[in-house]
Amino acid sequence: TPTITPSPTPSPTPTPGLPGPSRNILSNSGFESGVLAPWQGSGIVYVSSKRAHRGQSSVVLGDEANNGELAQTLAIPQDIAGAVLSYWWRIESEDVLPMADSLQALVQWDNGSMPLETLTNSEPRFSWRSSRFDLTFLRGKQITIVFLSRENAEEPTLFYLDDIRLDITERPIYLPMLLHS
Repeated sequence: TPTITPSPTPSPTPTPGLPGPSRNILSNSGFESGVLAPWQGSGIVYVSSKRAHRGQSSVVLGDEANNGELAQTLAIPQDIAGAVLSYWWRIESEDVLPMADSLQALVQWDNGSMPLETLTNSEPRFSWRSSRFDLTFLRGKQITIVFLSRENAEEPTLFYLDDIRLDITERPIYLPMLLHS
């Protein structure tokens, strides 16, 4: 008489490596509303429809001998896999003095701050460029993203910013995978 051997029952096994969905948690990233809010601005900071990386508007910091500051405060959720700040920038300058005018990007939190980069009028001009920074180490904290423009009293330099995003990635999704023997 033949013997029937039962097949093993498939068991679910987590399959790591599939990233969760990501989303932007900054408000008014592209300045398409025509206003700064909820960004806070001081000095020379305004929304412009003259230049835009994408869409119709961008924000401008600085002018001849005038400084500007742009900032937004928000909380990065604790239970995330990643947080990446990215933005597009464009420099239009007539200043011939190298590194005379600058735009600094930095992040501040309750017990610290960190400069991300400093761009100057010596950078490539009149074209859009992008920057990206991993801020995952700040998950669970309230942060302020700050852009500061500093100008000398010579020729004007305009710093354009657009599509400023803080994309968070949810924790990885684990899907069951059936294993067959």
